[in-house]
Amino acid sequence: PHGTPGERMYRTGDIATWTPQGHLTYHGRTDTQVKIRGFRIEPSEVEAVLTRHDAVAQAVVVARDSTEFGKQLIAYVIPTDPTTTEPTPTELRTYLAQHLPDHMLPASLMTIAELPLTANGKLDRRALPVPDFAAVATGRAPRTPQEELLCGLFAEVLGLDRVGIDDNFFDLGGHSLLATRLVSRVRAVLGVELPIRVVFSAPTVVELADHLAQGTRVRPPLTRVSPRPERVPLSFAQRRLWFIDRFEGSSATYNAPFPLRLTGALDTDALLGAVRDVVARHESLRTVFAEDEDGVPFQRVLPAHEARLDVPVLDVAPAGLERAIVDLMSHRFDLSAEIPVRAVLLRLGAEDHVLVWLVHHIACDGASLAPMARDLNTAYTARLADGSPQWEELPAQYVDYTLWQRDLLGDDNDPDSLLSTQVAYWREELADLPQPLHLPTDRPRPTEASHRGDSLEFTLDPQLATAIGELARTHGATSSMVLEAALAVLLHGLGAGDDITIGSPIANRTDDNLTDLVG
Repeated sequence: PHGTPGERMYRTGDIATWTPQGHLTYHGRTDTQVKIRGFRIEPSEVEAVLTRHDAVAQAVVVARDSTEFGKQLIAYVIPTDPTTTEPTPTELRTYLAQHLPDHMLPASLMTIAELPLTANGKLDRRALPVPDFAAVATGRAPRTPQEELLCGLFAEVLGLDRVGIDDNFFDLGGHSLLATRLVSRVRAVLGVELPIRVVFSAPTVVELADHLAQGTRVRPPLTRVSPRPERVPLSFAQRRLWFIDRFEGSSATYNAPFPLRLTGALDTDALLGAVRDVVARHESLRTVFAEDEDGVPFQRVLPAHEARLDVPVLDVAPAGLERAIVDLMSHRFDLSAEIPVRAVLLRLGAEDHVLVWLVHHIACDGASLAPMARDLNTAYTARLADGSPQWEELPAQYVDYTLWQRDLLGDDNDPDSLLSTQVAYWREELADLPQPLHLPTDRPRPTEASHRGDSLEFTLDPQLATAIGELARTHGATSSMVLEAALAVLLHGLGAGDDITIGSPIANRTDDNLTDLVG
């Protein structure tokens, strides 16, 4: 229908229909591929493994969105013979774990009598029952108040209704990110500091309870500071980025763009109000960085009325959208005089817009995207109803975090401070390591960073991914640990030596009061 006869067309796999106004409405995909925690998963592959089980006649696997836990795989099975004992979720989970990698294991397995169908005989996915997460737990009930609290924390972090004291955290869908969250919740609720490695060595409630008495006492909680000092220092992360900005000069290298595609009728006034609401809610988005008479930087939080962000509307042809976004991303923030956020609305049509939300990295990180998006949605919804967002006050702002961090770590001039102790540890650990690694790269490393890097995506075949998961489970590790070990072996083989440093980024949100904070 498009182009000249003989030209090649590309089947995208998208399902869309034309509206009477000539617009395309997107409905989904012809396949059912989903992306969960960074992994692309075909639910049909999980269904195929389930139906190979003797007790399963049919199976359907879908991805359901959870406000708190994101996308999760849910499996629905129809037993081969309903008159006999149905397969238990634990039995099916154990069976799946023998044939699938960890990231393909469903968060919940439900037994149903029949599949709901539409009028034309197709599967009605929307009519499938709400997941019964409680069916996952099979272990003994808690025997002590401490075990009861741990069972509650396991269930909270995993998104389950209940957990038994013998249930394995990782068999129930846990992974390294959730293990970090579990450690944080244990700290907040039980007042005990546990190393994350303990969760891997003691992954059940009954095992972890034995380690609580051995854990160190928890650090002081993060709370609001009042009154605040006249000049608030920079956090260590802010100071690093401020130094780079002063050393290299203003650049777009550390800009974090979040373009949002908005389709349908848009109230630009409500959107403008919502953007300003978000900036007013998070002090980090209205902070500038000044210097005292000795050149020492400090944070200066502008009052909300002084940081009223404008959102210009620019008309852009669809063909020029990418170029327009790139141009906006190249903005150079003046951190000493300009708040570290910009917003521009690109109008492609009457009901087709892109909001380019640009924030300097000194004010946000990847984990800030979720609370920013939630708050923007809440504020826009309220503005559409001619109101203002009625959200709860944040338990702490970034200034509070900075002062808490400084108080916790102490002064680097004090040899007995926690900061000095940790720096001394890493100096010893990293001493005499070659920097950078000597690798046979195909291009010479430039004397100055050009920031013209690239990324290469690749996939592992299902058999290899399954073998990695099995190896990890055998050794009480995660797939990520196995892959990192493989990377170390590869680097060694390429001539990097025997002592290799590999860095992994973390969100560093180790206190519950930081969960919804932009910073």
